[in-house]
Amino acid sequence: MFKSKLLWRMAVIILIAVFSIAGIIACGGGADITGSSGSFSTSGGEDTGTGGGETTPTPTPNQDDNYTLPNDNPSDYYRVHVPFGVGGDGFTNVSYKDTNRLKKLWLEQINRKAKNDGKVFAIRNRANNRDANNFQNRHTHGQYSAQDYYYFNENGDIVWKEDNTIIKKFMGAIITEYRNVTITRGNKNIWLNNSMAIDKIRWSKKGIYTIGAIYANALTTDETRRKYVSAQNPFKDGIFDFITYRHHLEAFNNGAWCWNEYFERQYTTLGFIEVLVMDESNNLGYSGSAGVHSYYPYYGKFNRVEGFTPQNMPYMTNQNIYLGQRPEYTDRQLTHTALFTDGWRGWCFLFMPGHKN
Repeated sequence: MFKSKLLWRMAVIILIAVFSIAGIIACGGGADITGSSGSFSTSGGEDTGTGGGETTPTPTPNQDDNYTLPNDNPSDYYRVHVPFGVGGDGFTNVSYKDTNRLKKLWLEQINRKAKNDGKVFAIRNRANNRDANNFQNRHTHGQYSAQDYYYFNENGDIVWKEDNTIIKKFMGAIITEYRNVTITRGNKNIWLNNSMAIDKIRWSKKGIYTIGAIYANALTTDETRRKYVSAQNPFKDGIFDFITYRHHLEAFNNGAWCWNEYFERQYTTLGFIEVLVMDESNNLGYSGSAGVHSYYPYYGKFNRVEGFTPQNMPYMTNQNIYLGQRPEYTDRQLTHTALFTDGWRGWCFLFMPGHKN
């Protein structure tokens, strides 16, 4: 009995080491993602996000930003960074109330209007580590093959290319603030250290505003599990991670057996929302690309839903709570941060220039 347990433990250690190496290599190495304060446990603890932020130099004015809405107050306007959507230095002035223009700016961003190079953004899936010239081609893994990326349809929805399923529906855009993010990895209190596990995610405000796109997830967690989860097919399995932000949290050892805790966003109905942000600072070394970051409200813990009260549910499912609101308000509600672009874990999600559809 003791021998079998020892062999089992050695096998687990070997497997974790292999996956750790694969995670570091798969996307070209982990990104240097730094930050401080504003901490929370990914098990569902509070993320206060009260970090001090950075000092930002005053950008050069852009020619196409001197507009006002009727009866607007000058304090309604924010200088936002939309590097792929507007020309000049990539900054423009926009009112937080102007939901139509914010929506337009996001669509111009994903269509790379400022670059005017005939390319649009698509999103690489989790296991797709190909460059801009190849990531939209069909690829094979064992007996499976797929065009493993997401494209934006004419409405701005995110669609998986292989089966043309809408994964996330575009609901509008708001002003939000870039975040510095620090991830504490590994399990520090046990003999078995899994470097792929996430212990804490901390973030602080950068002091730079940008466009955040509100997306409603078009699949529930259970539906995604039934349709896409596969230990053998990394193409489909990546969709589950794009919905749930699944990751290993903790591994416990009681002297004889180990068991694990995982975080999965439990989307029990359609329409749970998140705010997607393009972050050039986390582009895994690919010029002209951007990291896929998500700021989202969530009241679950681990893979459970005890925090899904009638009072909390609207904040997780109703985009109208956020549309047309100041970023100082919305950022307080978006208490969690997900880095889908995470080279350390081999997560290759990335906004990358490519062709339509």
